[in-house]
Amino acid sequence: MASAAAAALVETIKATIMGGHPDYLKIRSEWIRKLAHEYEVPFKDLEKVVKRIENSYAPWMRMAGEGQKLIRPTIVKLGGSVITDKRRKFMVKQAALRRLANELTAVKGPLVVVHGGGSFGHTVAFKYNIAKGYEGERQLMGFSLTHRAMEKLNAHVIDALQKAGLPSVAIQPSACAVVRDGRIESMELTPVRKFLELGIIPVLYGDAVPDLSRGMSILSGDQLVVYLARELRASHVILGVDVDGVYTADPKVRGNARLVRMITPTSWRDVVKSIGAAGGPDVTGGMANKVEELLRLAESGIEAEIVNAAKPDILKRAILGERGLGTTIKVG
Repeated sequence: MASAAAAALVETIKATIMGGHPDYLKIRSEWIRKLAHEYEVPFKDLEKVVKRIENSYAPWMRMAGEGQKLIRPTIVKLGGSVITDKRRKFMVKQAALRRLANELTAVKGPLVVVHGGGSFGHTVAFKYNIAKGYEGERQLMGFSLTHRAMEKLNAHVIDALQKAGLPSVAIQPSACAVVRDGRIESMELTPVRKFLELGIIPVLYGDAVPDLSRGMSILSGDQLVVYLARELRASHVILGVDVDGVYTADPKVRGNARLVRMITPTSWRDVVKSIGAAGGPDVTGGMANKVEELLRLAESGIEAEIVNAAKPDILKRAILGERGLGTTIKVG
């Protein structure tokens, strides 16, 4: 088989597996048989390829095989720039947070909330250089203060959700994520899955975390969203920011900045050259990092949307399925 055809076949298999078809296990054999005929590949050889991809890309397959219930949550990220004033240290936008909590009540089904650090975590982490790893004893207090700042912001988020009638609990990423060189290597999600099964909303956040190679690092909320969406087979992924989506330049500075409605791995190469920097300290890379993370997710067959959660009802409309409200990140 030509390399191009082989690559196309692998992408087809990935997309089907990661799509989380509710009857996948029932249709699996017939689907492999049809692919084998279409690509003129022996059935047994193709089945081995499918098994390898299942093991690599779809942990939910093991759950399904063991008869466990597959819960596909909506995952919403509340950007730090939306819920805090990033130019004023430790300043929560209380009215915006209350409004967003009420908009989240539109989710019908399991929900995971992740929030950024805004003027809480980023400010302290930047001061102590936590993102660059352990460099000296001074950072130990900085690590502690960064984590404590995020706990305080998380408490505000939990309060707002509970007041909106949404049962929610904090999940501390630094206590359940194994991170190496700034990337999640593994994460204990059994409690998260149980909370979702019970109807309780897990609320996670960007955090200062121990790092197996650097000593310490910052685990961004954006990376958490992608990891959780992959592992939990999210049905819907929305990132709420303080602009209408991804622009060709910083729309807060350049009047001719153009909104990009869709980003793919190919188109991203052109867009990334012109994206503006984040407003205020941001130790996780700003908008460019968000897109880079979401492109990893798109490769797993899960689309994501970046919308302006600073505008009333935009998040709610996205939750209810309205498209074209911001920027969609997808493959092809």
